[in-house]
Amino acid sequence: EEIQKVKDENLREENIGNKFKYCFVIEKIADNTAILIIANFDHDFVSYQPIFKTRESINFKDEIKSSILYSLAHDKLIIDLTNPEKNEVKKLTNSNGTDADHLDFIDQYINIEKTKNARFSMNGFSQIPTEIFRKLLFINDLFISDFFCYLEANDFSYLENLVHLHFMRGVHEIRPNAFNGLNNLVYLNLNYCSLSYLEEGCFDGLKNLKFLNLRSNLLREIRDCVFAPLKKLIHLDLSQNDIKKVVNLNGLESLRYLNINSPKLFKFAFNSSNELLSLEALKLNRILKTQRIDTESLKYLCLSTFPTELSSNPNAFRSLEYLEIDNLCKDDQFLHQFNFENLKVLIGKFDKMPKFGKNFRNLKYLKITDAENFDKYCFEYLNSLEYLDICLKDKALLIDNIEEGHFKGVDNLKYFHINLSFKESTTFSIKEPIFEKLIKVNENLEVSKNSQYFLSYVTDYKFDPLEYVNISDELGPSLDYWFWQNLDK
Repeated sequence: EEIQKVKDENLREENIGNKFKYCFVIEKIADNTAILIIANFDHDFVSYQPIFKTRESINFKDEIKSSILYSLAHDKLIIDLTNPEKNEVKKLTNSNGTDADHLDFIDQYINIEKTKNARFSMNGFSQIPTEIFRKLLFINDLFISDFFCYLEANDFSYLENLVHLHFMRGVHEIRPNAFNGLNNLVYLNLNYCSLSYLEEGCFDGLKNLKFLNLRSNLLREIRDCVFAPLKKLIHLDLSQNDIKKVVNLNGLESLRYLNINSPKLFKFAFNSSNELLSLEALKLNRILKTQRIDTESLKYLCLSTFPTELSSNPNAFRSLEYLEIDNLCKDDQFLHQFNFENLKVLIGKFDKMPKFGKNFRNLKYLKITDAENFDKYCFEYLNSLEYLDICLKDKALLIDNIEEGHFKGVDNLKYFHINLSFKESTTFSIKEPIFEKLIKVNENLEVSKNSQYFLSYVTDYKFDPLEYVNISDELGPSLDYWFWQNLDK
């Protein structure tokens, strides 16, 4: 009925002799509904046949046109291209188009002010096709994949409203002034690219950038003053690279988070020889005195090996709220050598379950893996503990020896999990009465168990350890493992 109505309106007597509108019926992808597309007779669409299902390489423009019509067809029964102001497409996408010069036609189809997101595959392009951005002035999120070449000066100069810029795979080099014009860019993601070095000037123009991800590249060298323009940067991820020698952090006046776990030996460079690197959050293989890090300012710390050489200063980690240790700790003496009064989260691998002293009395979240020994009264002073997760390594005998005294002091749990890695034990069921007492009876309590594990928790409890960490609101979300992936979505 709606299609007939449109037909009647366009074939009224008063329209005879005037320019007719062009109508084209397509089959809607999702539910096979007929879609009527209306356009002026001289519209670019008249000579275009939409292609929705193809694996063949097609013209970039044609793929964008198909993408637009595909998006509109999921929301509309009648697509009226004579009134593009009413056609809203939030995201433009292509997956295999090639040979793009521009996208100047898109305002014939849609209201370009409403398009905020673009995802382009650029496999086969030897340079960024800058002119395709000429009509995309209002997008704030751009995702580019498979661009296996270099970024040249002014490649993104049209995109002054861009806030998020993401690259995935490719990008061999960033040349000076590549990001000119991106005055409002806050997030730049270059993870899993092929960058081997960063030259001076490559980040010029990014005066409002706050989050930079260079994880999993091939970086070996970072030239002096590369980061100097990034005065507002608070988050820098250089992990999973092969950085050696000097990492020059001059200019990073606002830096609060650094992830740099290069296996090579390197040192930080600063403006002042007496200056210490002051951060809220740090991920590093190992802290050395030569790296001149102000550990007393740290609230969040992930290490492979704990720096016992700092034991001469018991307050070296007095502000620490989150501590994670990746490698197995065979010596837990450092837990008694430092003031951990503010520590809320501890995640680590210990071959022997540590006996936690009074300096851990404010601990809320404890996760221990690979434990081969588990003695009584390890948790005697952990009266504030809410989350306890224990993984015992390959020894069913450890379960056999568990008694109530092993959990003395743990009175306020909201989550408890204990498991035996790789092996099963008939003793789990025998020990259930001990485990069941660890969380107070609650109508919202969930319990799950078998011969390899026991799990109980209060259903409205938040499992996220970052909930316990008092990090600034702006920085906090970026500590989450899925932060950059969620931004890409």
